[in-house]
Amino acid sequence: MPYQYSYFNDQFRRRVKTTGATMRIPREPGEQIEVDWTGDPMTFAAPVTGQPQRGWLFVAALPFSAYTYVKAFADMKLPA
Repeated sequence: MPYQYSYFNDQFRRRVKTTGATMRIPREPGEQIEVDWTGDPMTFAAPVTGQPQRGWLFVAALPFSAYTYVKAFADMKLPA
């Protein structure tokens, strides 16, 4: 029997609350790294000149430790 989306979500939340269900993905330290460029370009002040500069954020996350590394780059080309 198909459910309405909102009804399914209500039932799912109720089930998770009563069972304490979580989604745990077992990982070993250093096994994986997740990387991506994130969001829209940002504007920041260039450190030397103070002029507005456009940049993109690169994010790397280590799933085991939940540590993240974020750095702004002037472009999304491979040398960056």
